[in-house]
Amino acid sequence: MPAINIPEFYRRLGEKQDAILDGLDSAHIDTLSKSLRKLERSVVSALQDAPVKGGVLWDTKWAIQFRKQLSEDFGKEYNPWAQKTVDGYNESAKGINSLFGKLNLDSDFTKVDKSAIKQLKQQYFHGFQDLGLKFVNEMADATYQSVLTGRKFEDLVVDLQQSINGVHIVTDESKDLVAFVDKYRDDPAKGEAVAEAIEKLHTQFAQDMVGQNLRRYSSQMVHDSLMQFNGTYTRHKAQEAGLDHYLYYGSLIKDSRSFCSNHVDKTYSTAEAEKIWSNQQWKGKSGTDPFIDRGGYRCIHHWVPVDPEHLAELNEEYPAH
Repeated sequence: MPAINIPEFYRRLGEKQDAILDGLDSAHIDTLSKSLRKLERSVVSALQDAPVKGGVLWDTKWAIQFRKQLSEDFGKEYNPWAQKTVDGYNESAKGINSLFGKLNLDSDFTKVDKSAIKQLKQQYFHGFQDLGLKFVNEMADATYQSVLTGRKFEDLVVDLQQSINGVHIVTDESKDLVAFVDKYRDDPAKGEAVAEAIEKLHTQFAQDMVGQNLRRYSSQMVHDSLMQFNGTYTRHKAQEAGLDHYLYYGSLIKDSRSFCSNHVDKTYSTAEAEKIWSNQQWKGKSGTDPFIDRGGYRCIHHWVPVDPEHLAELNEEYPAH
């Protein structure tokens, strides 16, 4: 490899990975929003045929059968979205293989490992699928219980809508506010505007984006599953190539965890990283595997493999200790 500025070289590698991950994350959140809107409409449409008397759902048999309808709606709208989302991880894998190519490694280490990718994608698809099933069961149980308790049907409808999206959308303005929050919730430059939009939803429209809903959990899973795939596949390819050192890379934002602030732009061996992740505690920690868990839930940092020949110069600029 010709003479290069090593720190700058690895910054470019990290930035390229950032761009790929940010693009996928944004695209998957956008398609999630569209999928959940369709799912909500399907559920509401199915409720139009509910047997209601005196404003109350009264038929337990219908309520029990409604579980099947919910399963069909999720199978039509949510599961295909989940499959398309994990299929998008192919772009992350291509980026990782391209990264190894820039390290001038043997070509065998820069080939896409289709078997590993397929298994990882299946694993994360099942995660989304299990989440969808959880909400099918909860929504079905709520429907059945409303018959037993004589709860107002209109309140049940609102609850089922909010179970999906966390918001009962009733006006064009509130729809626009929700779309704005969806699009810019993770953009530091839009932080103040997003906060104002959420405040307006909370006060003027009495709507809440923070409830226990499918949108909230799916949004977190969109990000974390992508980053976990990226970390797992990176580690897998690095092991194949015999690389054992990594640069912990990523931008720092206003609410970055102090743990990440302390470790970003530093290089660690696998053993060093595993020791740190196992022995330290911090708010938001999600596990002890540095390559899967990184800084914890919604962490934006990732690992860049390091050529052993570059370690000394990298450590000089970014000392790990």
